[in-house]
Amino acid sequence: MGREIRDKVRNLPNILSISRLIVSVFLFFLGNYPILFTSLYLYCGISDVADGFIARRWKVESTLGAKLDSMGDFIFYLLITIIFFTHTVLMDSIIVFCLVIFVFILKLLNIIITKIKFHQWGMLHTIGNKLSGLLVYCMLPVYILFPAISVIVGIVIIAIALAATFEETLVLLVNKEYNPNCKGIFSDKQR
Repeated sequence: MGREIRDKVRNLPNILSISRLIVSVFLFFLGNYPILFTSLYLYCGISDVADGFIARRWKVESTLGAKLDSMGDFIFYLLITIIFFTHTVLMDSIIVFCLVIFVFILKLLNIIITKIKFHQWGMLHTIGNKLSGLLVYCMLPVYILFPAISVIVGIVIIAIALAATFEETLVLLVNKEYNPNCKGIFSDKQR
């Protein structure tokens, strides 16, 4: 790829991650504006996929980019989870509520482990984390289209998120070096 094109593309993934971070905060206040909320919600999902794709495709991946992506993911999924669970019957269940809080606390613990052990902030982009992120992202449309099955689907998603978060904890505790793109506990490129 030509140097001129690479220089123009180099910052695009970071710009997308930063914009997702900012737009995510706006989502929290736009619940009464469904068209605007849905448009920005779709933008967040598309920009999350696009930033990583562009960075890998044009070979402009960076440590800063991985951190911005992790931060954007964390804020987006935290706010969407709060929005979703405060507007659905899922939070009526004390068990579901406790599981969501437990996943959140474990995610925070993983961020703290990363900072203490590897002297940096970040989250791993494991296959499990990507899958649970995709499922949480899809949960809102499922709830809107099929409210009767959303409780069952929500519990399954929480279970997958819990398993992915436990896996992330294990990877952080076992690995000697920090690799934000580690695929999972059984990945060959770790330890």
